Amino acid sequence: MEYPDLTELEGRSKRYWDVDGIPEFVMGSVFMLWGAAFVLRDLIPRGYRFAEACSWAIVVGLVISGWVANWIIKVLKNKYTFPRAGYVKFLEPTRSKRLLYGFVGGLSAAAFAIVFVLSMKNRAIADLSGPAIGLIMACGFLVVSRRPGMHHFIWYSLFSLVLGAALYPLKLEWAATWWYFIGIGAAFAVGGACRLRAFVRSIPLPGGNEL
Repeated sequence: MEYPDLTELEGRSKRYWDVDGIPEFVMGSVFMLWGAAFVLRDLIPRGYRFAEACSWAIVVGLVISGWVANWIIKVLKNKYTFPRAGYVKFLEPTRSKRLLYGFVGGLSAAAFAIVFVLSMKNRAIADLSGPAIGLIMACGFLVVSRRPGMHHFIWYSLFSLVLGAALYPLKLEWAATWWYFIGIGAAFAVGGACRLRAFVRSIPLPGGNEL
């Protein structure tokens, strides 16, 4: 009796989950929302009566956006993906891969925290926040690109480096981080929308496409 190759099945489900570009589109939209929200927060005058309340409202909104994003992904997949290609159960990653992703995430957060602490003491370091976040995120995208069906993340990694470097001459200090998220979010949203359009056109519905 032959048993299924679990590694191949896991790779197939991951390729299937990302092939339509919907997760990228939603994630990019969320990134742009985060960046725009913090830019808006910085524009609120410190002496404004409701400045602190507005800041907390923005933070709460960003936390909620994570759950809303997951809901939007499911809605879009139910509308565009599953009717065309069927439903495939998304297998959970192995323990070793969860540990790897957790290690990379923790290392990225630690690097970001170190840059933040140092920038509080030296303005010149604060101006490096753009290239720093670009490099940190580029490393994360490079790790993601090793997953099945995610090789195009190499281009996001390169774009992250270019975007971070382009923000340095503007001397935005920590505001460069917010503009970075707007820029990288736009790249993800456009890339995801293009992949979704290609997916819908390549697998039409019996009654005709809807996009």
